[in-house]
Amino acid sequence: MEPTNATLRAIASLRLPAAPTFSELVAAVEEQCGKRIRFHESTKAFLGKGITGCWYARPGVNDIYYLPGDRIWSLHVVLHELSHILLGHKAEKHESLVFGGAVQLVGRRLGLQRLCRPAKVPLTGREAEAENLAYALARLIYARPQGNPTTAERVFGL
Repeated sequence: MEPTNATLRAIASLRLPAAPTFSELVAAVEEQCGKRIRFHESTKAFLGKGITGCWYARPGVNDIYYLPGDRIWSLHVVLHELSHILLGHKAEKHESLVFGGAVQLVGRRLGLQRLCRPAKVPLTGREAEAENLAYALARLIYARPQGNPTTAERVFGL
């Protein structure tokens, strides 16, 4: 997946070191959005059927919920949600319909926004943008100083 212009702009705006840690990335996103970010391991019952991660934007804090799983997979889910924040995405009416009626009403009063997409919904528009940025952020986090590749890296093109 090749980075888009939006992806390149978002990464440049963070002014990260060449091979940032996850903590450095989160600190840069917090600084840019002006809110603290909290991460919560969640459940299918809380997130809803087919949803692997969700971002709740509240006054003063962004909460990211994710399903537990393989470390790399969970990190990708979190990077996808961070990407929504970086790209300035907001929840739209149809996305908030995932909530039950009472939860929607209380959530709106508390200033909550929820941005999530069940995995079976096609990856288009904002979701595709967030996915593209998540892959680019992962490449940064997993970057390491260039050296001589190992035999395995040459064989597998890594």
